[in-house]
Amino acid sequence: MGRTLRGYEHIAQKEHTCDLCQRYIQPGDLYRGIVSVNRAKKISVWKEHYHPMCPEEFFEEEEEIARRAEKEADKNERTVESKLRRAA
Repeated sequence: MGRTLRGYEHIAQKEHTCDLCQRYIQPGDLYRGIVSVNRAKKISVWKEHYHPMCPEEFFEEEEEIARRAEKEADKNERTVESKLRRAA
């Protein structure tokens, strides 16, 4: 785990990529940055949308993906149970 050196809030002068949602932070948008150093003494900068942290639709998409994955897992579980009953 890295050690945080400093955090900051800036208004973007150029386009950046949000490290949380992978979407663009546009010039003029407020964003948060965190500068940290790891054990190998490599410095890294994390940038993310400020507030809300990321566009709302990012979280809606993530929730939909989770719902679909859960539905697929349930379907697969029922299929396996069905096959086990037939084999018994």
